Amino acid sequence: MPIRALIALCIASLCGCSSTDTPKTGMGGQERTGRVYLIRGIFTPVCLGVDKLTRQLKASGLKASVHSYVQADDIATRIEAKQAAGAAREPLVIVGYSTGGNTAISLAKRLARSNIPVDLLVTIDPLPTTSARVPPNVQRCLNYYQTLIPGIPLLAGGKVAVEKPDATALENINFRHSPLHRGFVHHFNMDEQPGITSTVRSLMLEVCPPTVT
Repeated sequence: MPIRALIALCIASLCGCSSTDTPKTGMGGQERTGRVYLIRGIFTPVCLGVDKLTRQLKASGLKASVHSYVQADDIATRIEAKQAAGAAREPLVIVGYSTGGNTAISLAKRLARSNIPVDLLVTIDPLPTTSARVPPNVQRCLNYYQTLIPGIPLLAGGKVAVEKPDATALENINFRHSPLHRGFVHHFNMDEQPGITSTVRSLMLEVCPPTVT
């Protein structure tokens, strides 16, 4: 890829989301309740798996958009503004990959200060930091991680913890030991693994049921 084109992609990733809030109608033209925010990582201006998942969710009738990891405050402000305007409560799902996973947890923490619940938080290979503690406003957290080389945390994610185990259902899944693991899986293609994205998509469709008309 030419350097100029790569720079343009990086700028686009940092400056705005790559998809609109308007969902494509799913099978039978039916839309779903809920809102999904997907967040890319710092070293992944173009996250093929995250972008593909966003398109699939929109095609299924969900309101979904993908964002840069620097946009957490903008996302939080948008969600808080909706609540302040008296918008009806809908399921809220946040997905973060790599550094975006850590950003997703930080976003959930800010929403906790505004008493806004998060129905589902999904992190894919987040960086292993001591601040990766999920706040109690998150009802369920699903974290996929793996080490590239056992015992060596090189470009690999890690487990996350919850602040209140009785408030948040947490699943830490080491994808290296999953029966869905296929081929050479590493940090930079974790978001492209069908064994992860298909499971996450199915779970979101459960959390965000069809709109009742």
